[in-house]
Amino acid sequence: MNLVHRRLLPLYISTFLERSVFWYALEKVFMDELGFDASIGVAIAYMYAINMVLEVPSGILADKWSRKGTALVALFSLLLATTGGALSTTPMHFMIVLTFWGIYGAMTSGTKQAIVYDTVLEMENSDANFTKYYGIQNICEGVSLTLGSLLASGIILFLPIEAVFYCSIPAVVLGIVALFFLQEPKLHKKEEASLFSQTKQTIDEAIRQPQLYILLAVLVLSYTLMRLISEYAQLWWLPLTSSLALIAILGSMGESSRWVAGHFGDRMNNTRLVFLGCTAAVASFLLLFTNLYLVTIAIVVLLIISFIFSIAFAEKLNKHLSSEVRAGAISMVSLLANIAAIILLVAFGFILKNVSMFAASWIAIAVATFLAACVIKSIQDEKQ
Repeated sequence: MNLVHRRLLPLYISTFLERSVFWYALEKVFMDELGFDASIGVAIAYMYAINMVLEVPSGILADKWSRKGTALVALFSLLLATTGGALSTTPMHFMIVLTFWGIYGAMTSGTKQAIVYDTVLEMENSDANFTKYYGIQNICEGVSLTLGSLLASGIILFLPIEAVFYCSIPAVVLGIVALFFLQEPKLHKKEEASLFSQTKQTIDEAIRQPQLYILLAVLVLSYTLMRLISEYAQLWWLPLTSSLALIAILGSMGESSRWVAGHFGDRMNNTRLVFLGCTAAVASFLLLFTNLYLVTIAIVVLLIISFIFSIAFAEKLNKHLSSEVRAGAISMVSLLANIAAIILLVAFGFILKNVSMFAASWIAIAVATFLAACVIKSIQDEKQ
């Protein structure tokens, strides 16, 4: 194990533990049982609204205060969400869970990516291996989410659905303990700046570089597609099978996309990225079919490609950012994705309620097609 791996090991372990939370695989089904019905889209949009409000402030906080501290706040929020889910018996109770889950998402957004990037830069004096180490981070997430989904399918066979929340609490607690051992990089602490100056510099670097616009578009669309598919995957499967255990198993296939993307993320060249963009556009049309296998293929392919883009284009974006504003700028990307996700999730829920899940699939098709176009444009601009 080299020194960078050893330095990042607590982060890898913490990530593995926090992403092994069993309820990720069945929370939409649980919401349906609580009585959310077609209002699931509005509830998810509420969670993203919480995320959106805190997104950029949390990134600036991570840059100015402590990325490790911000990540710990995220994990404590996840612990509260998990405990709340175990105790929820009504939709209103679960809205509290969504509140803390939104806080968790905001606090973790951009923070870990910035930790990995600056650790590599600090220890190797180069960012050449960033996609390698960030890919390992994604592999930890993917393997953990996959195992969590598979174990959830076993839990649901013998215990009531709320048991997936109770069984998740120890993993989150251990994730918090592991993160305490992380030695965070200090590149972003080279200069002390006022909060106003920090915010201004973050906006300047993230928004006022025209060459970044198309990279931002690719990342925003990748995150939006990723979130749209992830949030609604269970509801795509629900009309096609009545087995909750099977839905959890299929969910594990979707979650495996993270470690597949982590494995291949650092092997991408521009030609492969264009090919994957076109593949995503074509695969999205499989969501229109009422066949369990074709829909699952579409979900897995779209998730793998969106995760690969999040790794490959994150490297391209990070090259234009200074360490002092990295977490905040990455959080801005996530903020834009959240804005798009809120609009699309509400629209998706409306179409789902008034027409069908498969009619709503046209939204995912549109995002995947636009993403492919932006990837092609980005590669063309890079060659000029």
